[in-house]
Amino acid sequence: MKKIYFYLALLVIVFFVAFNLRNENYIADQAVSVSESIDLDSLVWSDNPEIFNIEDSTVQAIQKPGQDNFFSDKPNISQEDLVEQISSILFSQNTPADILSNSISIPLDGPKQIEMEALENRYSSQQVTRQDLHFDLAGNISSISHDFFLQVSNSNTNLFENQIRNIVNDHPNLFGLGENGLIDDVSTLCTRDICVTTVEKSFYDLPAWDHELKMISSDNTIFSISGNFNSLQLAPPPSFNVDDDLVIENISKYLDIASSNISLLDSPQLGINHLNGLDSYSFKY
Repeated sequence: MKKIYFYLALLVIVFFVAFNLRNENYIADQAVSVSESIDLDSLVWSDNPEIFNIEDSTVQAIQKPGQDNFFSDKPNISQEDLVEQISSILFSQNTPADILSNSISIPLDGPKQIEMEALENRYSSQQVTRQDLHFDLAGNISSISHDFFLQVSNSNTNLFENQIRNIVNDHPNLFGLGENGLIDDVSTLCTRDICVTTVEKSFYDLPAWDHELKMISSDNTIFSISGNFNSLQLAPPPSFNVDDDLVIENISKYLDIASSNISLLDSPQLGINHLNGLDSYSFKY
């Protein structure tokens, strides 16, 4: 009886090994035939489901209701055309086509666009394109990378700053002066032939600390303008009465130090602060 069980067990083992060897050989043969016959076109737009070792009935069975058969009704296109079609799909999804074009009509509002075109017509030999404009997360201009040619070199600081002052005043909407803004100061710092000119603004006779512009130049060419291109979004300020004792008390609480150890060296200066896209009136010591 024990011999019978022994031979039955041996038979099962032999059958199991033989089955696995046959299955492995079958998979290897299929892998070789598939790898030798599939190219990119047939993989993406194949009309022949057999290259995947899947019967057409199986393909139909695993499709979702209402879904077309992926393996049929696909055009026979080249790899170059395929890449072009995929690229067009990637770049068109969730991205307005005119923003990707060279047109500047979408990123800029009306007055800014008009003044940008006037600036390029007078000081540039080429059109300012969408690729030249850079925006912050709120969709506002943060910088312009483009060559603008002035009549004077930055080596002549006074004449160069005067021309920059005129450029900003002539384009108040583009450079964020608006109706109530003025240029408070223009200053230049140079390292060899590269200069950075800072334009400080004021609104309602108050300094706008975070509304400045910086223009980087080489000789007579401005090639980068960055900063705040928006005008002030606040009504005229009310009158403020500053109580120095109250200011010291607040500082004492905030820093957790005795009021007797705090002294105000200067009177507070009322100005305009810009933080997280919002303007506000604040005091600066």
